[in-house]
Amino acid sequence: MRCNNCGWENPDTLNKCEKCGNALLDKKPKPNSFAGGTARENLDASPRGTAMEADSRSPLFGKTVCEANVFDEAVSPAPQPSPRNGNAERCPQCNYPLRPGVSVCPKCHYVLSSPGATEREMSDGNEVKGNPRFGGTIMPGMNVAPDIWFSLTPLAIQGERETPAKVEFEGAHHELNRGRVDPKNHTITGKIQAVVDYRKDNKRWYIQDKSALHTTFLWCCGEVPLVDGDVLLMGDRRFVFGAPAAALSAPEPEILTGTIAVGRRPVNVPHCTLTPVADDGEQDAPKTQSFRGDAHRLNRANLDPDNYTITSKVQAELTCENGQWFVKDCSQLQTTYILCQDPMDLKDGDRILMGNRIFTFNC
Repeated sequence: MRCNNCGWENPDTLNKCEKCGNALLDKKPKPNSFAGGTARENLDASPRGTAMEADSRSPLFGKTVCEANVFDEAVSPAPQPSPRNGNAERCPQCNYPLRPGVSVCPKCHYVLSSPGATEREMSDGNEVKGNPRFGGTIMPGMNVAPDIWFSLTPLAIQGERETPAKVEFEGAHHELNRGRVDPKNHTITGKIQAVVDYRKDNKRWYIQDKSALHTTFLWCCGEVPLVDGDVLLMGDRRFVFGAPAAALSAPEPEILTGTIAVGRRPVNVPHCTLTPVADDGEQDAPKTQSFRGDAHRLNRANLDPDNYTITSKVQAELTCENGQWFVKDCSQLQTTYILCQDPMDLKDGDRILMGNRIFTFNC
């Protein structure tokens, strides 16, 4: 007997379709072919049929495809598709033909919309919740790159077999340590080494040293502003930069008569000092060097004459503009760094020294 639901040809002894489990309503009762009072006469009048019928209670077999177009049967008009199911005739995932009103695709088990289903029940798999225009996966090309991000590109160390890959960071605040920048480099501690922040007011990145041993330095890519207390690393010597606070207003020039006083200096000439930091075990540390004027070229002679890790050529350049001091690396091996003691602005191309690894900053 043929099923009215799926068109499957079933044996006449069944009262349920062995394919879809639908009741065979048009089945006419037939006389029992077994004569006599055998045990078969005492069986249930509704035989269970094959094992397929036992599984028909599963919701995956409760509804099946509409195959009327295969068997050329007349069917009632299909209902209008629900808002959650834009196509009531085929599965949006595998394109399998569906019977109107089904809740689960019989082929791929994709959960479809059903009347009265909750938002959680209707949202399953890759369906986008709250946006019925996307029936399956997200439309390609919808991922938008974040506005706030930066990257750190490790530079290869001499003799190194494998250089770590570039690391990218998204968001306005990041705490850097060994695990986040170079997991295999144990010269960088597992604690916070530095903090990088993005300020939306001026749209600039800032870095600040947070290491216990003050080992986070910024390479002077271009001109880097200096403030009182900053530490410069040149060769193997660190220098503490000192500069007086800028005067709020320049004093009026003094009216002089006769000869000029001997040793008098103009009061508005900028000046700064560099104080070498003594190394561990060092008995005779170099003295503080003073610089007056708005431009100075630094080398071994005017910094630390006995330190041959600093070359005699120009190592760095100090300039002062409108009361603000700037430092610029001029060394051939790019060995002039500044300690990020206070939040210091970062620009594309700056290099950060943490442990024995140098990172190139990009944004």
